Amino acid sequence: MRDVAAEAGLATETLYGHFSSKRRLLEAVIDIAVVGDTRPPAVADRPDIAATGGGTRAERTSSAAWLLAAMYRRTAALAKVIRQAAAGEDAIAEMLRATRERQRLDVARAIELLRGRVPTATERDGVWAITSPELYLLLVEESGWSPDQYEAWMAETLERVVPRA
Repeated sequence: MRDVAAEAGLATETLYGHFSSKRRLLEAVIDIAVVGDTRPPAVADRPDIAATGGGTRAERTSSAAWLLAAMYRRTAALAKVIRQAAAGEDAIAEMLRATRERQRLDVARAIELLRGRVPTATERDGVWAITSPELYLLLVEESGWSPDQYEAWMAETLERVVPRA
């Protein structure tokens, strides 16, 4: 927290006045990175999310792919740092576990928007794995794909993988 405060040009006490712990600070950073700004409404209430529930199936899957690519452009590096920090810090490991569970629930809601019904656990978990930040990092950082290539591939993949009615 001292290093963060110094980098921000703040007193450590000022930083603690806003964020009671490293975990709270990290949670705030993640929240801002996921949506790309600090404005309301919450992610689930934004028009980008609603777009995954309207239009043709191809339009909905393309919207979901765009949303994932945009989010991972902002959060991929942070996801790596959190995974690394979780190995040595219990509070961060718990935060990572909670984040992954929230992602599973978000995927279930997204599939429901795409499909019009609640997915099975197998459907949810398969799509959750495919849409994970780890896969984005593997393709973009390790394989050298551009974020646009990832987005196009994700749209095609979701079209094939998300079960039809």
